[in-house]
Amino acid sequence: MNIRTNRDLKRGLVVGAVLAAASGLLACSFLVTRGETQCAGPDDTATCTNAFGPGARCTADGVCVTKGGGSCTTNTECIDREGGAPAICRKDTKVCVRLTNADCPSVLSVASGGQVVTDRRAVEADDTIVLGSLASLYGTNQTKGEARVAAFQLALQEFSARPLPIAGRTRPLAFLSCTDTEQVGADAGAGGDPAVVRSAKHLMAVGVPAVVGAGNSGTTTSALVEITAKGSVLIAPSATSPALTSNPNKKGLFFRTAPSDALQAIPLAAAIGDVEKALPTGTKKLVFISKGDSYGQGLRDQLAVNLTLNNVAIGVPATYKGLEYGTEATFDFSQRIAETIAFEPQIIVIAGTNEGVEKLVKPLEAQWPAGKTRPVFVVSDGLKSASLLDLIKADDATSNPSPLRNRIRGTAPGRPTAITSSYTLRFTSTFPDPRIANEVGSFGTAGAYDAAYLILYALGFVPTDKIDGQAIATGVRRLAKEGGKSIEVGPNGIDQARPLFASGTDFDLAGASSPLNFDDAGESPADVEIWCVQRGVGGAGPSFFSTDKYFNASAKTVVGAYNCPSGAPVGDAGADGG
Repeated sequence: MNIRTNRDLKRGLVVGAVLAAASGLLACSFLVTRGETQCAGPDDTATCTNAFGPGARCTADGVCVTKGGGSCTTNTECIDREGGAPAICRKDTKVCVRLTNADCPSVLSVASGGQVVTDRRAVEADDTIVLGSLASLYGTNQTKGEARVAAFQLALQEFSARPLPIAGRTRPLAFLSCTDTEQVGADAGAGGDPAVVRSAKHLMAVGVPAVVGAGNSGTTTSALVEITAKGSVLIAPSATSPALTSNPNKKGLFFRTAPSDALQAIPLAAAIGDVEKALPTGTKKLVFISKGDSYGQGLRDQLAVNLTLNNVAIGVPATYKGLEYGTEATFDFSQRIAETIAFEPQIIVIAGTNEGVEKLVKPLEAQWPAGKTRPVFVVSDGLKSASLLDLIKADDATSNPSPLRNRIRGTAPGRPTAITSSYTLRFTSTFPDPRIANEVGSFGTAGAYDAAYLILYALGFVPTDKIDGQAIATGVRRLAKEGGKSIEVGPNGIDQARPLFASGTDFDLAGASSPLNFDDAGESPADVEIWCVQRGVGGAGPSFFSTDKYFNASAKTVVGAYNCPSGAPVGDAGADGG
């Protein structure tokens, strides 16, 4: 395990109300698996120190423990052994588990008076149910990850203010926040495992029955193997890879609040087609840049089925160039930038995540040759983020804007509804810091909020004190009752759901990100928006606008008209004057 110094750890921790109290936490962890062993016994120190660092040891039960470790009866006993750091006494193994470490820097709970606590008080009560979160706490997607942690916190605060009984009694709830990305400059941890795998293993060591995450399809796929194998539930807020539909590791314990890219590819192709038609007559050229993970590759492959260019299927070398970039943080994008500019495309399609803004859109705009007509960007949901709005805001502020705002559009699963608007107001009121608040509309933030609600509501259907993944998965399916009473996520919905829980009645939970109507595969088909960026009004910066053109999941086709409220038509941006 790569142990960071306190200074290194503080640099990457989530800031503000979400993780402020976590600064400086440092720990080794141990991995307790249900009914399994990790090491050969007290003489097998090497296995534990190699996996979890100096000071780790193997118990007679074959479990790697930290300096605290050992058998226990209460959480307080374990917290004291760890010098006051949050820790629990696992009810099934009766062994102490320290919760926080370099990959999982914060545990959060809400006290009875509404106070958010992140120290030992978060888990001092022995009947506390600890849940898990996997998000990008470091790197290019850090602010998006922090916003998802905030969304989980918001859901927890709303439930803590209106507690529902779990197996007949009210129980404290907490969640352990872990990263699915490496700190910048950090190497892989124990056994070469990436951050998401280390974090997933640690969450299973803690024994959490359910996890919200991870940040994208690639990290979700990696986490899925570790989490469902131990019988816990994983609910993904933004994993859209078609490969997840038939992933053999799901075991009935995986759900996702966003629809598969098999659906998103349809409106994405329509958006590209609209751009092609709006451009001046003549042969069009297109560059498709995809991230080299299951998300980018899956969307690329699905798009190839739906897309034509110049009235023929894509793939003609003279008019189409496909490029792929690596997933490693150190990947050099310069060759991709040079190849794209040399091809002189009118349309650039990007299927990636937030790094596509800083590593592709920004340098392409900066290096585009003077006098050459600038391209139109059509991007997937992963680039719908505050960093893209910041880039457009900076361009709008120049004396000779390109203007990028008029040359970019994209798609994202889900369409804003009245539920979305109410959630947005609560989120931005609770987290007014612009760094977090500006990510409220980023793809996956509302999905994380919905995922937290699914888990918290599902706990209300668990009939006994045995809180495990299978019981939670059963509860989630009771929240997707076709024809049942519709309950919206949010505080008012909790009050409306209370008598339904009391009578054991299933209901239909409606989310802020999607309808949450899960099929047998744990999929939630939903509409897919086509968005644009509208000009800021009254001093406000630019913002995303969901147009009337979208993929209608019920009709299984694209409907409506593209009606961006501000900005010149595509093709009217002209050449860059330099």
